[in-house]
Amino acid sequence: MIVEATKLCGGKHGCGQVLPVSEFTYTKTGFDTYCQECKRAKSKRCYAENPDRHRGYVKQWEQDNPIAHKANNLKKSAHNAGPSDIDLDWIMERLDRGVCEKSGEPFVYGQDRHPGGPSIDRIDATQPGHMKDNCRVILWCLNSFKGTASEEVFDEYLEKISAAFVKRRQAQCQD
Repeated sequence: MIVEATKLCGGKHGCGQVLPVSEFTYTKTGFDTYCQECKRAKSKRCYAENPDRHRGYVKQWEQDNPIAHKANNLKKSAHNAGPSDIDLDWIMERLDRGVCEKSGEPFVYGQDRHPGGPSIDRIDATQPGHMKDNCRVILWCLNSFKGTASEEVFDEYLEKISAAFVKRRQAQCQD
């Protein structure tokens, strides 16, 4: 017979119940003092008492962790757009590379909607949701430009634009 270990939800704000350890969050130093329900209630209470302090912590974390912040935002966007099997590990693996999977250009972090920021692109936009085998992380400006175009149409327009840009730049240099 297997018996699950238990723990007292203690501390000033704890419910005082003896609960299975599965009801407690495990941290680097062991199980939390409060059960998950009491911990959520305490967090809500602290936020209600001082929302500006909480916002300050969040803003500071975002500034200190721009890549993780962007990964969280990308994950939320993907999951809000329909079925998705994209997780933080998949996103972080690509963000750690630091470059666009389409152009090879480095990403810019720390600014939302920056043209050089990372964005999850559905390679075949006709497929529903964001599935790992149909997605990649590319520059926000490329993804915005691509829209719902197929990969072939997108590449065709990129080549046309690049050729026109080079031609115009050469003409400016000759003047």
